Amino acid sequence: MVVLLATVYDKTGIDALKEIRELEDRANVKTASKVFMVTMMSDRANMKESYDEGCDAYLTKPVTREEVEAAMRK
Repeated sequence: MVVLLATVYDKTGIDALKEIRELEDRANVKTASKVFMVTMMSDRANMKESYDEGCDAYLTKPVTREEVEAAMRK
């Protein structure tokens, strides 16, 4: 499981997500990593782009334990 912040220093979480998915594709990974985006932005466009790029959950801060557990079960 990978947890990414939506904005990280010199790149976005979406940039990091793209890199993770590209590495998995090049390595012919059979089971992709679960990737959760954690953000303070509840922006629908950002959420859509995150899901389009392959995130498994988009969680808006503050995140509850129940939200994380529910995302892990999916």
